Amino acid sequence: MSEALLSVRDLETHFYTYQGVVQALSGVSFDVRLGEAVGLVGESGCGKSVTALSILGLIEPPGRIVKGEIRFEGQDLLRLTDRKMQDIRGRSISMVFQDPSTYLNPVYTIGNQLSEIIHLHQKQSGAELRRRALEALALVRMPDPARVLSQYPLQLSGGMRQRCLIAMALACHPSLIIADEPTTAVDVTIQAAILKLLGDLRHEMNMSLLLITHNLGIVAQLCDRVVVMYAGDIVETARTKDLFRAPIHPYTKALLQAVPSVYHDPSTVLPSIPGMVPDLINPPPACRFHPRCSQAMELCRTIKPDLREVAPDHYVAGHGCAMRCAES
Repeated sequence: MSEALLSVRDLETHFYTYQGVVQALSGVSFDVRLGEAVGLVGESGCGKSVTALSILGLIEPPGRIVKGEIRFEGQDLLRLTDRKMQDIRGRSISMVFQDPSTYLNPVYTIGNQLSEIIHLHQKQSGAELRRRALEALALVRMPDPARVLSQYPLQLSGGMRQRCLIAMALACHPSLIIADEPTTAVDVTIQAAILKLLGDLRHEMNMSLLLITHNLGIVAQLCDRVVVMYAGDIVETARTKDLFRAPIHPYTKALLQAVPSVYHDPSTVLPSIPGMVPDLINPPPACRFHPRCSQAMELCRTIKPDLREVAPDHYVAGHGCAMRCAES
């Protein structure tokens, strides 16, 4: 088992609103190991993107990290100054956002934006700066990178803009890439190419990848391990093949059952999870999934379950499922 590059422990992030305190993350813990691809999955609003922004130190008021530890390459990021975190962002940890039209500045050329990142972190200029920018575009298989350098984002297709975002994330050769729904803004014909690109680059550059998505098919294709999130909690984490073959937590099982397959009869209704996603201002006590869980016990309503190792490298947070695994 390789060493953890990123280790998140008991992370709690809250947002202070006029309606009340939104408990967006409630004791989140997981690792990303050296050279590993980890998929962080769950329903919309479960806290996946808040987790990424917390790691990068980008939580802004009314949000605040109230507890926890985020260790990256041996140092706790929560104890660093803003200046030191700014140096880490883009150089050691980079993020690929889901909508390039939001994160690419329409009034600057791609070359300007790439060069700014490289100059900020590596202090290069002139011909060397241009060479590095071209190298970054070539790395993401961009056709005619010299032409793209002089173009503006609106002159490029959605797939090309997404490749530009990936090039910017990789320009300083980071150890960890966080990709937040990287194929949401491109059509289905481009998605496969973007995903293959991320997978290939991870191996070529020996990087770690934290992939945030709600698409379990993408996770199965790209990730070594899966972290399943529900309403700000981690409920299960395991190697991808183990999680798909033998899910343990009721929420994970329900997610997998709701995924259509090529053998699905279109005349039948896919299974769904009863109930609603909880209000995180007033979340359910103890296990947040218990109001929607058919296997809930009294213990689930009174004591929050810890993540327990129920099989090699397979952890689950659930009283009933952990007990059944212990008995089997």
